[in-house]
Amino acid sequence: MMPPTDWCCGGIPEICYDKNKTHNQIHTVLEQSYLQEENIQRLVKWLEERDGGPKQSHLLTAKIQLEMLAEIDSGTIWVANQIQD
Repeated sequence: MMPPTDWCCGGIPEICYDKNKTHNQIHTVLEQSYLQEENIQRLVKWLEERDGGPKQSHLLTAKIQLEMLAEIDSGTIWVANQIQD
């Protein structure tokens, strides 16, 4: 499961928009940005509100969801970088 479609992990670091960056390099930067403690805790809080209280799995779920977003976004950004003139 993914976070809400309007979820914001903060701005995308400018370094990601370099045509010479590989997909893995972009992914590493995004993952570091997305997995900041404040982003994780904000998503945990959202999961707790959605589920009606805290669960042991919320922390792991939040991290996995943010990692998935970083993977999807890094692929999208890499492709966009490659097709820009």
